[in-house]
Amino acid sequence: MPNPEIQQAIEAIENGRIEEGRYLLETLVPDFLEDEDRSEWACWLARALVMGKEPDTEGALDVIQSAIKRNPEDGRLFVTKAIVLSEVGRLEEAERSFAKAVVLLPDDWEVHLNRGIFREQIGKFQQAIRSFKVAASRADKQSGEPLVHLASLYRRLDRYQDAAEALQRYLEIEPMNSHEWVSLAVLESDLGNFAKAHKAYQNALTYEPGNVTALFNCVITCQREKNKDQLEHYVRELMRWAPKDRRTYWARGIALVEQGKIKESIKIFILVFRQALQVEDLGVGELGALAAWMFPAMRQFGAAEDAIILMRQALESFLFEEGLLEAFVESFGEIKKRAHRYVLTVDAADPDDMPDENGIPRHWRYLRRYEVIAETLDEAWSKVFEAERIIGGEEIKRGDVLQDLVLESPSPAGIVFMSEGNAYLEE
Repeated sequence: MPNPEIQQAIEAIENGRIEEGRYLLETLVPDFLEDEDRSEWACWLARALVMGKEPDTEGALDVIQSAIKRNPEDGRLFVTKAIVLSEVGRLEEAERSFAKAVVLLPDDWEVHLNRGIFREQIGKFQQAIRSFKVAASRADKQSGEPLVHLASLYRRLDRYQDAAEALQRYLEIEPMNSHEWVSLAVLESDLGNFAKAHKAYQNALTYEPGNVTALFNCVITCQREKNKDQLEHYVRELMRWAPKDRRTYWARGIALVEQGKIKESIKIFILVFRQALQVEDLGVGELGALAAWMFPAMRQFGAAEDAIILMRQALESFLFEEGLLEAFVESFGEIKKRAHRYVLTVDAADPDDMPDENGIPRHWRYLRRYEVIAETLDEAWSKVFEAERIIGGEEIKRGDVLQDLVLESPSPAGIVFMSEGNAYLEE
């Protein structure tokens, strides 16, 4: 039977009580444990050491290395070692540890899955795909988790048909996962397979009636296929299940656009946009998707000044996802006949002192990367400096010009990408 004290520590760690789990493991003497328990102890203590409030990477590696000396044929130890090494950027060593783990545990699907996750993180996408496929074949009907990771990577690579097929295989294993039924439906909708999309939405709603994400995306799909009656039906369903949810208001705005009531739709879109700016865990891409509805409606109604105010509010909230910027530029950017796409870096001071690793307040600067459509380099720098001032940057300096690409056709001018920035301590 598994050691009860180790099991108690594992339960604590899995429930977020990292320090408690670490303490329980550190009070055990590994020499008094069975070989199987000793490996389990080492893996979980290493995890606790790197997950705690004060991560101890070297301590974690010492624990794992000592366990490997005792039991060099335990592949689980090499998986944990690889994960710890990847956390500190020792990527080549991490790759070797994953390779060793695969040799020792060739039929363990979780080993291949973890290797795939690592390969995706370091940008080795084709190798990651191979690892996820091997993991899926080893897992067979035990788990569909590798297929979810495979689908996610395919989406990242814009291979939507492959992503849909991977999700369909996953749902044959895990048919009650309403979240992934919605993911499949969205993919099928993006591919123009509207009948397949609706079938997937209905499966999601069968397992989770009132699923707001499913109902909202039903509205999007109905709008794409110009099915106004069904669109109105799903708006009513949203109002029944989640009358105060911002997606319900958003859906009402879409319905108003379809009815030609642009002025009324703008009021709703602005309300939803300002609500979204206050949400801490805003979904990735949500602001850009909303802007893709809101800004064209505002342009049609001649509300450019109001759109500029909303963009300023988004920047002040430190929200500037790519889709949002592109939607604004597409709707309100001045068309330039001889446009360039510049990639620039900016060096700016943060207005607020932040503590360093020792808790001492320090003055920080940061480097941020921009992509700008403009007619001249000076015009591009002007737009970048204006954005930095809105964000709150001080003592702004020009960085490098990383790219100057002449565009072949007229393009709307503006900032189409901003990175969050890499902070560094000012000397």
